[in-house]
Amino acid sequence: MVIVEGVYSDQKNADGSFVYPNHINELTKYVQSIDSDVNEYTGTIIIESGKLAESDITVLHSRSIAEDIKFTTNDKSLFTGSLNVIDGKISESIVLEGKSLVSSAELTAKAFSQGVMGEYGGKLVAIALLLFAFSTAITWCYYGDRSTAYIFGEKGVFWYRNFYVLCFILAAVIDTTIVWNIAYVVVALVSIPNLIALFVLRKEMRELTNEFVEDN
Repeated sequence: MVIVEGVYSDQKNADGSFVYPNHINELTKYVQSIDSDVNEYTGTIIIESGKLAESDITVLHSRSIAEDIKFTTNDKSLFTGSLNVIDGKISESIVLEGKSLVSSAELTAKAFSQGVMGEYGGKLVAIALLLFAFSTAITWCYYGDRSTAYIFGEKGVFWYRNFYVLCFILAAVIDTTIVWNIAYVVVALVSIPNLIALFVLRKEMRELTNEFVEDN
């Protein structure tokens, strides 16, 4: 989440076009780290009964403009007072709720809750996610287990399993966005040894391919 100077809107006309296309253009440049007129806010914001009293700032979250924001404390009570903002980030520990402030599984659950199943739609997502996560964890643990045994021998499996469990605990407590970003990087890095292996074994691959074509 980041707070920027000025009021920006992503409101649309009846035909689907943006009411303020220049706002969208500048915000698009900003989220893509391109030079834009959008500046991160530094200063103090005033909160009254959980609502933002300022009118010259905009809150962005996951590349979207956040709406109907409520500022609450960790015990879910509405916050009243002032908050210091440095380079778009709130210094104090505070909880924000509102539109565009949810993502990942929570966003999917809220979307399903708006369908024909009502509140049960969100529960269905939670159950499906639990089963998917559990089966995926077991599967990838086994893949890594066998790969470790192949490379380092069965003695290395003990250390791999402990490392796997540690990573599982860390993934459960840190921000989901960080976990996904790490996954994106690791998956990309995995392609490097695969490409090297393909290059080294190119002759064998060609021979096996020719044999397969001849047999069929």
